[in-house]
Parts: sequence; structure tokens; C-alpha cells
Amino acid sequence: MGLFSKILSLHRGSIREEDTLTELFASILQQNNAITHDFLEIIGIVRPIFAQVATQVFYPKLEGQLLDSRPDLVIKTRHTNEKCDIVFIESKIRSYEHDDQLIRYAEQLAKRHEDAQNRYLVYLTRSYDQKNKYEIKRKTKSSVQFKPLLWNVVYSLLKKYQKDLLVHEMMVLM
Repeated sequence: MGLFSKILSLHRGSIREEDTLTELFASILQQNNAITHDFLEIIGIVRPIFAQVATQVFYPKLEGQLLDSRPDLVIKTRHTNEKCDIVFIESKIRSYEHDDQLIRYAEQLAKRHEDAQNRYLVYLTRSYDQKNKYEIKRKTKSSVQFKPLLWNVVYSLLKKYQKDLLVHEMMVLM
């Protein structure tokens, strides 16, 4: 049993596995540019010169929305041409999307990040949870690119970096 698994077992109910895994992954992305570049490449972003990773970024509800938004991860990239890309990642481990969460996030991406060259909404799940990317585009009338992704893809990516202690601990937790 790894360190983070032990911590989670001590605090069941007060600390969610989903949040712990997301924060751990964000920390790895913040500390390791090679992993960040490899992960962004999976999404479709090739070799940015800069990537900023943040968690639990708060976005007040837009007109017509009933709820505020707080994507699990937000990654902003910059390229040599001064263009930027923005990625919202919603992570699910033992839960599913609720209250049109992905539609809200796509609307937030479209409205609040109009200056971005590309906008991506990644739905990162442990189990396959089929979503219709065309429905998200239709409902939001935006060019936000929806990317479903499984945590096992992240696990496979991390395998080549498993000598890193933090990466190893995350893989044990996964």
C-alpha cells in the first residue's frame, strides 16, 4: 500500500480519492515538463513553450446557467507564436457527471477564453462514461474540443516515469 493510499484509508469520507488523485496529478504536471508535454500531446497540444497548471479554478455562473463551475484541472499553454491553448479537465473516479457539468464547462471555455487558439474539455474517467461530443458542441454552439480520456491512459503514460517517487506513489494509488 502506497503513502497516499494509506492517507486515504485513514480519512475515508473527509478526503475524496478523486480529489487526491487530481491534486497529485496536477503536482506531477507542475513539476515535470516532460510528463506535461506527453500528456498534452495525448490531448492534441504539441510542444508548448509554457504550461501553467491549476486546480479547482472557480468560474462564476454565466447568464443562463444555474450553477458556478469549478473544473478539477485547468491547463493554460503558450506557443512560440504567442497563441495559447486552454484545457479544462473534469476527473471522475467513483462518480459521474452531474447537472450538465460538461455543458457548463464547455460554455465557460467558450465565453471566458475566447482569445485562446484552441479550447479543450477533457473528461477523465476511471470507467468508460460515454458522452456525445456533438451534443456538447451543438448545445454550446462553440468550437470547444471535447476529449474523453480514461485514467488507464494516464497510467500508461506515467509508466515510463515511474522511477520518480511522486509518479510511483500516484501509480500505486491508481
